[in-house]
Amino acid sequence: MQMEAKSRSTVSERRPAATLTETLAGQAEHRPNDTACRFIEPGGTSLADSTVTTLSFAELARRAAAIASSLHGAEPGDRALLLCPPGLDYVAALFGCFYAGLVAVPAYPPMTADVDERLKLLFANSSPRVVLTTKLLAPLCEASGVTRLAQNEIGR
Repeated sequence: MQMEAKSRSTVSERRPAATLTETLAGQAEHRPNDTACRFIEPGGTSLADSTVTTLSFAELARRAAAIASSLHGAEPGDRALLLCPPGLDYVAALFGCFYAGLVAVPAYPPMTADVDERLKLLFANSSPRVVLTTKLLAPLCEASGVTRLAQNEIGR
């Protein structure tokens, strides 16, 4: 019983994190090797035969900081279109936006290799300062007239 009380008082003495970036930074400092997120790749018939990838708190914080520092020309409050497939790269790109103070505009990537109307409308309506995307999708963004691309593999 005494151990529980001591544990609770230690937790309550810490200042709660005000933002997601503060939470990630705190977890990266205090629990660097613990799993921050896990992604189950699509395609397996069961969890047992699926490919599972993970990021530790320290890895996620490092990748997010690298992405944030690569977003040249974007100022806090600018919009960043996240045009990434689901996965750990998406999570790192999202936190990279948070670290840079950008407003993340998440979007599911197009299903075909063509510039579709939805993609054109996304660019027009969100007016992103930067687009975080993959090497595979970068040509689609360029074809839509986007000139400021940041490929989310940079944090690796």
